[in-house]
Amino acid sequence: MDNSWNTWGSSSNNVDEDDNDWELIQWAMAILFNPVSERLAGYILPLPCRNSMLSGRAYVQEVIDGHPARVLENCRITVDSFMRLCDILVSGGYVPQNPQNRVLIEEAVCMTLVMLSHNHRMRCLAERFQHSSETICRNIHEVLRGLCELGKILIKPRGQNEIHPKIYTDRRFAQWFTNAVGALDGTHIPAHPPPGQQAAYTNRYGQAIQNVLAICDFDMRFSYIYAGWEGSAHDARVLDGALTGPTHFLMPPPGKYYLVDSAYRNIPEFLAPYRGTPRQNRNVNKCGTPQGKQAIKYLNKLVTGV
Repeated sequence: MDNSWNTWGSSSNNVDEDDNDWELIQWAMAILFNPVSERLAGYILPLPCRNSMLSGRAYVQEVIDGHPARVLENCRITVDSFMRLCDILVSGGYVPQNPQNRVLIEEAVCMTLVMLSHNHRMRCLAERFQHSSETICRNIHEVLRGLCELGKILIKPRGQNEIHPKIYTDRRFAQWFTNAVGALDGTHIPAHPPPGQQAAYTNRYGQAIQNVLAICDFDMRFSYIYAGWEGSAHDARVLDGALTGPTHFLMPPPGKYYLVDSAYRNIPEFLAPYRGTPRQNRNVNKCGTPQGKQAIKYLNKLVTGV
């Protein structure tokens, strides 16, 4: 009995000591953070966060004036194309410019291309360009809006009523694909789906992606892009959504067609390879060139690999 009472008494003493310690902490906080004590001890000076010797503007200028490989590695673009893009965005009014803006167009475009090329986060860009996260986010959004407006002018079909030189100058393609105006296919791009829709955008590897439909000509220039479908959707379903929905899908001129792979249906204006034809068979000539249906499938694969 005596030991139990002693244990109870010691626990009560510990509780009292904890209460006393907490009261001391409260009094210490009240004294330290009291405005009167701040005036007596002096105000706490703020410590600058972005104080690197190499500012964002100096970094961009160093990359532009440096080795050409640095621009390609960081922005995935050449110096001439980079400067031309900045001039187009400013002269065309796609990105608003303010004389009092601390971030020039070259720096804003550079941070945008770095983010798109390497999937960097805002905090990494803030440290690299020595700006706050709010400044980085605002300038990137302005450049992205300008690029979207510029894309409405640049991303369009060109010369679809003419036979492309890649077709009529190659004997393998001239006999079969004189009416082809481009290639259509889908690709998977990483995405950040909204809450509650992650399952639909998750592929078999556990990655959140979106299925993007794109059309490009034989000069490797995009003429149509359709994004937004979840990554689990089939390529044919994405094409059906582009054809039936209000997406302003660019149909080829009469008598022309797009080259597609075996994931799509072989319908008018879309030429797909023959189904059920093996990649390698005995129907080849002495030079090893496929013949018949296998030749069409083989050439279709070559042309769509623009």
